[in-house]
This record gives sequence, C-alpha cells and structure tokens, in this order.
Amino acid sequence: MAATITQEMMVGITPKIAEALEIACEDIGMRPSQYARQAIVEKLVREGFMTRPNLPRFNSIPQEAAE
Repeated sequence: MAATITQEMMVGITPKIAEALEIACEDIGMRPSQYARQAIVEKLVREGFMTRPNLPRFNSIPQEAAE
C-alpha cells in the first residue's frame, strides 16, 4: 500500500532542472511530483536521515520459506 500524502511543500527549481525533470518524467512515465518524492526519499535514506520506507517488506521472510 502506498503512503498517503498529507503535506505539500513548495520547492523552487531552475529552468535547467525543470527541463531535465520534464524529459525524465516523459521517459519514465511519472509525474514530476512522484519523481521529486522518490529522489528526496532516496537522498534522505542514503544520508541516514530515514530508513527505506519499504524496508520491512524486504527483510521479512515468508512463513512458508522459514519452515
């Protein structure tokens, strides 16, 4: 299940970032807000400010496999 977005934050970008974001979103098929959220989470996880949101799913062992 995806997290529910409960807050919005204004972020200023340069024309170069806007152009690159538009190209990336067209190529990947994401909305700019999705791409930005994903990039923010990746950086926060990499720098140790938060844990990966889906970490428990990857660390859990299915009951069938554990037996």
